[in-house]
Amino acid sequence: MLLIQLRNLLILKILVPGVGKVFLEYAEVEGASKAREGLNRRKFAGKQVVAVFYPEDKFAEGDYDA
Repeated sequence: MLLIQLRNLLILKILVPGVGKVFLEYAEVEGASKAREGLNRRKFAGKQVVAVFYPEDKFAEGDYDA
């Protein structure tokens, strides 16, 4: 069994209908990879999820626009 530890969850409200940003920070790369595989192209509230890796330094700096 693989234990995936989520360190941080950040949901940004964007003032464009149907658009949003959610950041998930995992303790290990393996957990992040499994989450990306499982979430990418899935539907949430009728919208397709695009799951990508985000630069760790940008996230740590609070730069969520990269």
